[in-house]
Amino acid sequence: MDPLEENTKMMDYITIFLVDDHPLFLESLAGLIQKHPSLKIVGMAKDAKSAVKEIRTIQPDIVLMDISIPNLDGIEATRLITKTNPKIAILILSMHDESHFLCRALEAGAIGYLLKDSPAEELFLAIEMANHGISFISPAILRKLVMNHPGTKKKQRPKLLPTLT
Repeated sequence: MDPLEENTKMMDYITIFLVDDHPLFLESLAGLIQKHPSLKIVGMAKDAKSAVKEIRTIQPDIVLMDISIPNLDGIEATRLITKTNPKIAILILSMHDESHFLCRALEAGAIGYLLKDSPAEELFLAIEMANHGISFISPAILRKLVMNHPGTKKKQRPKLLPTLT
């Protein structure tokens, strides 16, 4: 056996499946993830029905799921996937920063929620945490939730750490 091939087989990758209906974003995300030495893309889909079907077959460690996709939304796709295989960790990757999307995603079984404008380091951290069964929510969403919570008075609003840079 070729030593390079042997080393590749011995390396333990976190397998990733991507779901987004925007080809440019999907290809850019794939390019970013492929540069990370411990991550491996094992599949991509542009709609929910295809994603659910392929994910059941491929069984990736992590799914990065957009919400606004054709044939079902990403939240319903998350519900279907986690119902049949709760070991697959699903991270929502969306432009929606409203709390009702976050709540619905978590109720559907997502382990975390990231915004599409998150820095790469935040994405990699979220993937690593999800792979260990730990939830991750974008700091920008948490900041917005705390600042807009009706029970938080202006004088009592905590100072939050800045977003990762």
